[in-house]
Parts: sequence; C-alpha cells; structure tokens
Amino acid sequence: MAHIVVEGSTDEAVLRRILSFAGIEAERTFGLRGRHQVLESLPGYNQAARHIGFVALVDFDNEPNCVGAFVVAHLGEPSPLMRFRVAVRAIEAWLMADRTGLADFLSISQARIPDDPDGVHHPKVVMVNLARHSRRLYVRRAMVPREGSGAAVGPGYTGMLIDFASNFWNIGEALEQSPSLNRSVRAVGTLAGA
Repeated sequence: MAHIVVEGSTDEAVLRRILSFAGIEAERTFGLRGRHQVLESLPGYNQAARHIGFVALVDFDNEPNCVGAFVVAHLGEPSPLMRFRVAVRAIEAWLMADRTGLADFLSISQARIPDDPDGVHHPKVVMVNLARHSRRLYVRRAMVPREGSGAAVGPGYTGMLIDFASNFWNIGEALEQSPSLNRSVRAVGTLAGA
C-alpha cells in the first residue's frame, strides 16, 4: 500500500494504474495543485515515508539538468519507503508509449505516434497534434483547442487522457517503448515487498 503525490488528475490516473500493475494498493492522493506544489512539499512526504509508502510523480518538462541531478536537488536522501519518479518529459510520453492502444483510442494511424516517446520534447503538443488527425469528431473537439481560444489543449483533454490511462492503456506495451516508464515501474514495484 502507498500514498501518491501528483501534479494533477491525469498523473493520478497514470500512477494508480502503475501501482495496480505492480500489485500495490493506492491509498490517499496528495498534491493535485501542480508541479511546484509537489516539489515544495516533497521533503515533508519524504519524512512521512519513513513509516508508510509514498510514490511522488512529476513531469521533467524542460529541465536543463539530467533526471538524476533533478531528483537529488529536490529530494536529497530518500526515506526507505519513498519513491520519487520523474516522467520524461511529461506524462503524455508514457501514454504515447502504448502506440497500439493510443492509435485505437484516438482513431489515428499508429505510424503517426513517435516510436521514441521519451525523446519527444513537448509531449503535450504532440498529443494535441495527434488528436487533430483523429477520424472521430468528438476526439478532435475534446482534445484540440478551438482556434483563437489561446488555450494549449481542448476542453476535454484531461478527461480523455484520464479515460485512456484508466481503461485502455497497456502498460506492458508501453514499458517496451519508454525507458523512463520502465525504470519507474521497476522502482515502484520494490515497494511491494517493503
């Protein structure tokens, strides 16, 4: 069993699926107010992780340093039951790593989906652009921002990603395409025996 700490609701859906895949029951969710809040609160969660499992997840975004340096800078020495994981570059990359499932979900050609999702610098932009090519109008309306709206994503973007992560995402396939996800799933899995 482990508590989870995430930036937002899409990350929560993804992390709950990862914990389930690893055979760990997800308990309470903390955070949900953005990356800055998670990073600011991380030392407190790390203290609590001396007694109960915690998994914290943030996007790497466009950090100039390597992931290892980023983790050390924000966490320091992790408690025995703390697993601080970083999605390279964003949670959307992990979802894109299930190329077959995402192609079916978005109703697009699998060939459009990058075969190296960890190498995509702006996964959210790529995800929106994938949705632009959907053969389903409701996907385009939900995920693609209306022209002139100034929004980065469509009004149903988060809901669509939560639906995909919760109900359709094939983690087994995604592990093959995303080394970042693979490392995170393995690290989280070590809590099962802790």
